Amino acid sequence: MRHLTVHQRRVMKGGHREVYERIFETLVSMLNPHSHGVVVVNEQTLAFEAKDRFREYDRPTIGEIRDAMIYLRHVCLLERLRRSITDSEGLFRVRILEGR
Repeated sequence: MRHLTVHQRRVMKGGHREVYERIFETLVSMLNPHSHGVVVVNEQTLAFEAKDRFREYDRPTIGEIRDAMIYLRHVCLLERLRRSITDSEGLFRVRILEGR
């Protein structure tokens, strides 16, 4: 984990993994069968979808969603795709990797 930044190390060691798993499950549920595993979603939409999917838990914060992207990328569950110049702030473009 030497190549990680201080914040990334904190996320990997002491993050809220149960929240990250709920966010991942929400991303998987948003997959279109014809999208080749790619999901493009705004972070606020993802927060509200996670709350709708898991009603018994609080809505994840934007910080938890951003931390989840770091965690899920490093455990090889998703791949962050390159941003387009026309993407708005807070838009995630990810590919869900096999092995889910």
